[in-house]
Amino acid sequence: LLQDDAMRQIASVVEFIPSESSGQAQAQDDGPEAPRNSKSPSLLVPKSPSLAISQSNNPTIQHSNNPTFPIFAPMSTLFAEINRFRSLLGNLYDSGEANSITNLVFEELFHIPQIRLKLTGELEIKPEEKLRLDSILERLLGHEPVQYVLGFAWFMDERFLVNESTLIPRPETEELVSWIIDEWKSRPEATILDLGTGSGCIGISLVKRLPDARLLAIDKSEAAIHTARINAQQLLKDPHHTLFLVQDMLDPEWWEQQVLFDLIVSNPPYVREQEKGEMAVQVLDYEPPLALFVPDTDPLLYYGAIAELAKSHLTKNGQLFFEINAAFGADMQEMLASLGYKSEVRRDMQGKDRMVKAWLHRSES
Repeated sequence: LLQDDAMRQIASVVEFIPSESSGQAQAQDDGPEAPRNSKSPSLLVPKSPSLAISQSNNPTIQHSNNPTFPIFAPMSTLFAEINRFRSLLGNLYDSGEANSITNLVFEELFHIPQIRLKLTGELEIKPEEKLRLDSILERLLGHEPVQYVLGFAWFMDERFLVNESTLIPRPETEELVSWIIDEWKSRPEATILDLGTGSGCIGISLVKRLPDARLLAIDKSEAAIHTARINAQQLLKDPHHTLFLVQDMLDPEWWEQQVLFDLIVSNPPYVREQEKGEMAVQVLDYEPPLALFVPDTDPLLYYGAIAELAKSHLTKNGQLFFEINAAFGADMQEMLASLGYKSEVRRDMQGKDRMVKAWLHRSES
């Protein structure tokens, strides 16, 4: 009899059969019953005076008096969760970007390469994994960049720690680093000054590929410098060849104390305030404004100051490298020429003026 009573109680939950006498489970006919999964274990929920468990395709189950209450809910699969992410993120991004973000999340959480995700689609998601996925999706739907959600960004085939104190590295910046490496690979012992280092992605990537180089990297943000130091410790075999300092790159007194450098590189703030309306909400709401914006009235503020200060701190064959606002390629060359530099502008993969190399035009004595 006890066994029969137990089976009737279970049946009332599984089949959502109303029970007037017990009042333990009432079904609302507001949608089709979700498919059951025989492999899913029951979940015992502690007694609660008011407990409502809602699922997207299930009726709401109300419970009040049982000390334990078995709930038979279908476990989600990897394939179902991937589709859920792609569908919801498709409301914020184009399909290609939604797919890329989804793939990055699932590769990171489940350590499954993208090429194998489809082959493991029936893998069941554990409850704790589902909770983490829900948390990640909530942040992504709030426009938070996936790099900040996961805590890292790929740059030059390396995994850099990033957070809201650092800019997220862009592919265009990889092009700048590649150009510098091509110019200096025959002189790997270069001394490098990285201004506004952020996560350290530029300076650290150069040191990894120019093994005898020495790096001094500065940033006004203490949190950014802390992040860059961690990246150097994790990514460099010998981080002792690097020094990261909290410092304003435009401080002339600091410059007076510095030695000569072979390379001075910077990706300084270059977005005009008037361009905010063209920017994605993910950038505006989350990336550090200190590293992004310059006044509309002085868009070359940082470039002009750096070029002027660097004149007395470049070695004989030293070079400046900048990432720039695509609207100011010609203006950059004109400004640099006025300070005694020769320069070259290069376009990025999208055909926009994005990188500048400059060197001092010294007359032969």
